[in-house]
Amino acid sequence: MILHVLLIDCEFVALADDLNSKLVTFDKGIIKEFPDLAVHPADFIV
Repeated sequence: MILHVLLIDCEFVALADDLNSKLVTFDKGIIKEFPDLAVHPADFIV
């Protein structure tokens, strides 16, 4: 599997995972690759 995200983005994903929290982002690629951790702000507020 090829991830279409930057290394720095992966650092934020790893941090959210370590903190057992969601990563709120507008980046559709991160949301697509990490659907269990990443969420769009509009979906987070609901």
